[in-house]
Amino acid sequence: MHEAGIAKSILDAALRALPDQAKRITKITVAAGAFAGFEEESLSEHFPEMANGTRGEGATLEIKRQSAVLRCSQCGNEEIYSGV
Repeated sequence: MHEAGIAKSILDAALRALPDQAKRITKITVAAGAFAGFEEESLSEHFPEMANGTRGEGATLEIKRQSAVLRCSQCGNEEIYSGV
């Protein structure tokens, strides 16, 4: 259930960045690494609840997952981890 808190934090950050003259937020894009530690579906479900009654109401939340590069500290071998 910590996705509700993450959704609120994302929305709060976007609202703080919104210029005063802007009417509302229509879309928020978030880049999240492979080890971000949240359920994408749950975050997407909680976001509209958190945005209700704010200038973010009706905005879409786009989550772009980014792979991680795992590197062995001994041999330098690298692998890409996408979290799937």
